[in-house]
Amino acid sequence: MHPSDISSDPVDPNPAIRRFAHAWSAGPIGLAKLLPEVSALHTSCLANVQAKVERDGGQITYGWTFLLRFAPDFGHYLVATHHAVWHSSRDMSLVDVTPFHPESRHQPITQRGDTLFLVDQCAHPARVGNVVSPLPSRFFPVDPGPAIDSYLVELARKEEQECRDHVERLLRTQGRDGDAYKPIDTERQLQEAVSPRVLSSGQFQR
Repeated sequence: MHPSDISSDPVDPNPAIRRFAHAWSAGPIGLAKLLPEVSALHTSCLANVQAKVERDGGQITYGWTFLLRFAPDFGHYLVATHHAVWHSSRDMSLVDVTPFHPESRHQPITQRGDTLFLVDQCAHPARVGNVVSPLPSRFFPVDPGPAIDSYLVELARKEEQECRDHVERLLRTQGRDGDAYKPIDTERQLQEAVSPRVLSSGQFQR
């Protein structure tokens, strides 16, 4: 995640989150009950939920959690972080089995102790060959304006590059383990898999 200062001024992110959810996904937004698995890692939601499904059934549901950020020169903005939760087959509830990051600034927005989660049926992980990776984070303004739009576009560009580098490292590791690494085919797939997403102030206010 890209560093920025946390504002001491209170701001309600919920109206912005609702506007983002309406603009980006037809899925519902609600709470995933936070029940971390003992063996789960805070950086590995995809693997955590897959392991939960293999142990207890149910299925994976993909979507987005939210972080509130503040850039002193531009204002508040939200970061939608790709996430996976467990969909219980017993009571159809959504459960967040991934523990929160130990640093509070990297912990998602919650309500009553549970994770605010936007279901997105289109948010399947990036897949290039045998590599499965989370999608890049998405950025959108709370305080709208052209200056913050440009700032968020730059954040998205850096996020895309970080995701590309991550996937390429995994592919090269697989290549050393005997799987074929094909950079020509990979280039097109990478572009499709890790394209960043930014909602401008104009789009966000529709």
